[in-house]
Formats: sequence, C-alpha cells, structure tokens
Amino acid sequence: MTARACLDEMEMASYLDGAADRDASTAVEAHLACCDRCRRRVEIVRRAMNAGIGAVGSAYEEVVTLTGRLLAEPVYRWTMLAKNAEYHHPGVVRRLLTLAVEERELQIVHAAEMAHAAAVIAAAIIGEAGAVCELRFDAWKLHSALLREAGRYDDCRAALDRAERAAVGVKDVELARGAILLSRALICAEPDIWLPEEAVALLAVAEEIYTRRDLDWLRRVLTVRGMVLLRNGKADEARERFERVLAQTDPANERAYAKAQTNLGWSLLAVGDLESARIQLDRAIEADMRHGVAVDVGRDLCLRSRIFQETGEHEAAIQSAEESMRTFQKCGRPDEAVRAGLVAVQSYTALSDGEAARHLAIMLAERSIELDRLEPSRRRSLTAEAVSYARELAERRSLTEDVAAAVRVYVEELAIKPAVAFNPPLPLAIM
Repeated sequence: MTARACLDEMEMASYLDGAADRDASTAVEAHLACCDRCRRRVEIVRRAMNAGIGAVGSAYEEVVTLTGRLLAEPVYRWTMLAKNAEYHHPGVVRRLLTLAVEERELQIVHAAEMAHAAAVIAAAIIGEAGAVCELRFDAWKLHSALLREAGRYDDCRAALDRAERAAVGVKDVELARGAILLSRALICAEPDIWLPEEAVALLAVAEEIYTRRDLDWLRRVLTVRGMVLLRNGKADEARERFERVLAQTDPANERAYAKAQTNLGWSLLAVGDLESARIQLDRAIEADMRHGVAVDVGRDLCLRSRIFQETGEHEAAIQSAEESMRTFQKCGRPDEAVRAGLVAVQSYTALSDGEAARHLAIMLAERSIELDRLEPSRRRSLTAEAVSYARELAERRSLTEDVAAAVRVYVEELAIKPAVAFNPPLPLAIM
C-alpha cells in the first residue's frame, strides 16, 4: 500500500469548512489517522476556528497572496515586514503556522522565522478576546518549540513566556497550562540544559492534567518522560513508560504506532531484552518504510544495527548501520549519519577487518571535521576530535573493538547529555 500524499491547503480548508463531500471527508480522515504532521496542521487551524476566528475558506485567496508576498522576501526581513498592517489578518497567522509545521522537517531556521512572523502579526492584531489570545498562544508556543530545536534556548524561554501570558485568555486554560509544562520540560531535557529531575517534576504535573483531559497529549508526555528516564540511565522505568504509550496508541495510526514501537525498542535494548527489541523494531520498520519518512527509517536501521551488534551478528550490523548512514546523509541529518557510521566501524573491528574500519573511520573523520567547519559547535568539535582519534588508531592498525565502542558511546552521548571533554581510552603519544 502506498501512503497518501499530505493534505494540500485547499483540501484542508474544504474539510474544516464542511464544504467537502462525504468521500473527500472520509479520505481526509483516513489520512489524518496515520499522519502526525497533518494532524498538527489541522489542529492549529481548528483551534482558531473553535475560538471564533471564522471559516478557513473566507478570504482564502487574499491570505495566500499576502503570505506568498511576505515569504518571497529574504528570511531576515520576514519579522520586520510582519509589522506592516497589511499582513495583520488572522488567516495569515494560521497559514504561516501550518507552513512552519511543514518546514520544520526541512529547514528549522526558516520554520522558526515563519512562526516568529506569525507571532508578531498575532501580537499586533487588536483585541484581547479569546480568539486573538488563541492565535497568540499557538504562535508563540510553536515559535518557542522551533527555537528550542534550533538550540536558541534564551530566545526559546522568552517566546514561551509570551505564550504563557497569552494562555490566560484562551478558551481552555488548563490544557494550555499542560502544553506550557510540557514545553518547559522539553527545555530541561535538552542536552545543553539537562535538568532531568526538574523535567520529570514538570512532566508529572502535565501527566495528571492530560490523564483527565486529553489522551493524545498524554502519550506525548509519557514519551518525553520515557526519553528523559532512558537518557538518565533508568532504562526499566523508561521501558514502563514506553509500554504505556504503545498500549494507548491506536495501531491504525501507523506512524505514531511505529514511533512508539521504536522508542520501546531502544529501552528494551538498554535493559538487554534483545529478542523483544527485535520484535518491536521489525514491526516498526515495515510501517516506516511504507510511509517513506526517511529520518524514521534511518533511526530504525540504526537501532537494528545495534541489536545485531549486541547479538554478535556483525555482518548484519554493518549492513544496517551503513544503510542508516546513507539514509541520514540523503535526508540532511549528517550528525546522525556519523553516529550510525561509528556502529559499522565497531563491527568491522569485531570482524578483524582493519582495512574496512580504516577506510570508514577516515571518511567519518573528514565528515566530522567538515561539519564543524561549516557550523561550529562544541559538540561537533568534540565529535570531530573523537572520530579523528579513531581514524588515527585505524591508520596505525591499532583500533580495537573496545576502543571503537568507547568512541561510539562517547559520540552518542554527546547528542543526549551535557558535553564533556573527550578522554582517549589510550593516549596516542604512548602507543
């Protein structure tokens, strides 16, 4: 079965306005059941409609024209131009937010600027009625989330403060509070912030709210809580959370169900239940490949490579790791590609294939150095240092499986925990 393409603007407008016929509405609902991204887009517009802003189709052409004119300008001008009165239309805010959700997976900086322009417009629209507060809340909350994903934490907190102020006037204050709590917990869980105890405390309150009010958002809270626990070394507790998420996810929502299976698979790997991890992954990877979301497939393949590695099936581990590496590279996730490649380097050393390990280590070191040159960061600098160390050992024919594993684990932890200096297992100078 081929996955249906995502909803276009006219389909979404027709569906939400009630103008679509029965067959079209049924097709849209079937797609929404298995597409998280389109559900988020529809949720933004539906919230605005429920708050009394009006039908999606009204002034649709005007909204498209205005939004197109704004986005045709250079990115750095969007926020400044959004202050012009001609753009101060609720429909422009809604459209910018849905476009930001789409752009999120492609170019996070552009997505964040779209959401910022939407927030500026929402702030300028006159009135304090619930409809306007809903717009402001959605815009600042999404802008905050995108800034967090871009690593701009001070700006992220400031945007979230604006969202919290807008939340006072929304239709459902308690659900808005739950969203703010979840957003603050996600900031605490960022590797550069890493306040796991504070994150868990915030999530506990959000969990209580959503247990009573919204099971879909409850699954999101449980997923984040599981990830925080897993990163904090509490794999058994993380597995329990991920099992709850899977039990509460409708299998008909294939993408969400596959993500729940993959998350559970990582926790099962961490507790050493490799057979159960393999079962969950095999089911997830079939669905993800069917839907063709490259980043999810890449992560599935990376997990599969680690399971094979732990069971001593190193040839299969190499095949999955290198396929994961290529997939990440193609979909613009070069840092994840390097991490997947290090799994293959370790398995090559386990098979005593020093030449293949050397060749791949050289390539990964070159990529890591280039990434740090193009977009410097402490994490990328430390990754380049660690991978270059592995390359140097491989070129000396001295890279062992234990050392390759130590480098892999170090680079993996750089992505999920506060960065610490690389401490070589064996200094090169004394070799």
